[in-house]
Amino acid sequence: MVRPVRWLDLPPIPGFPYCLALGAILIDIRQQQGLKPSDAYNGANLDSSSLSRYERGRDKPSIQALCALATLYDVDPFEVLIHAAMSAWPLDNLPPDERGLLLWATARYDEATGLRRRMTAIASESK
Repeated sequence: MVRPVRWLDLPPIPGFPYCLALGAILIDIRQQQGLKPSDAYNGANLDSSSLSRYERGRDKPSIQALCALATLYDVDPFEVLIHAAMSAWPLDNLPPDERGLLLWATARYDEATGLRRRMTAIASESK
């Protein structure tokens, strides 16, 4: 079961550069989990300079690195990407090679969370 993460409840900051948003999210999750940077890079099998570049927004993690960190942090990697994409809005701030994927994932995530909220509301009304 993926743990709920506090930052998902925070509104994104539109116009924030994508890599910086992603890095800030990765730092926040790591700190919420009570992990030091050394715990993160060792646990995700990354080198320390890579983690530092990702967290400072100087480099974008590969999907493999992001999934390794998300697994270590016990969060959904799509939620991390979507929150970063929402923070990097408008579309011009998103990486050109990822715009379509991020927009598609965001739409599907919105549909899924909306459906989940409606199902939860229906279930609580029937009690």
